[in-house]
Amino acid sequence: MHDDDEEEERRLDDFVARVGECLGHAKRRASFAMYFLGLMGEGSRKSMEPIAARSCGDPELADVTHQKLGHFITDSRWDDHAVRALATWEALHAMTAQEPVVAWIFDDTGFLKQGKHSVGVQRQYTGSRLRQPNLIV
Repeated sequence: MHDDDEEEERRLDDFVARVGECLGHAKRRASFAMYFLGLMGEGSRKSMEPIAARSCGDPELADVTHQKLGHFITDSRWDDHAVRALATWEALHAMTAQEPVVAWIFDDTGFLKQGKHSVGVQRQYTGSRLRQPNLIV
């Protein structure tokens, strides 16, 4: 593994651990890590089922892993203010590490829908396509 890759992996692990501290319970931390790494990792489908299937590595455990992830997403309780405050601090720290932020630029970029059935998809204008395709927002 390259030194830059090792540093990136260490920083990612540290971030997941810091967010995990906000979540409290060890099972919530483990589920968050699985979900976060599933969103950031390989694979074009980022819903719970494919993330769970990729995460568990054993097809026999995919359903149980999906249920655990579903419980974390829908039923777990944690202090969302603390998690959002940490994420804000992390983003601002990274953006100002080399120099101060002097302007904010907002881009209307969206992710185009993949497949025929996507939860949470609505028609919305995107400047990158100059029309109203289905976007995941």
